[in-house]
Amino acid sequence: MSREHCISACFPSAPGSSSRFHGDGVRYKAKLIGIDHVTSAEGEKMCWDSMMKLKGFEAAFRKQGRHKQRVWLKICSGGVRILDERTGVRVTLSI
Repeated sequence: MSREHCISACFPSAPGSSSRFHGDGVRYKAKLIGIDHVTSAEGEKMCWDSMMKLKGFEAAFRKQGRHKQRVWLKICSGGVRILDERTGVRVTLSI
């Protein structure tokens, strides 16, 4: 987890619809259930399988008394960033 990555994102090019993603972009409050590396970037079944796997890990952590990490999901024209809610530090993804 030593490198920080920015996940590239595509947004609609309709006039006015993407203007809110310029600059700092849009910030959403979320809870991180996990990060899973997948073989391809498409496919509903692949997404479903990955989500179910992560939810299984999350349920096991909950039994141990651990909680989901609270994060800010920042979406801007440059990409997507995940920031820890308490510290403001970018969540690092190891690839």
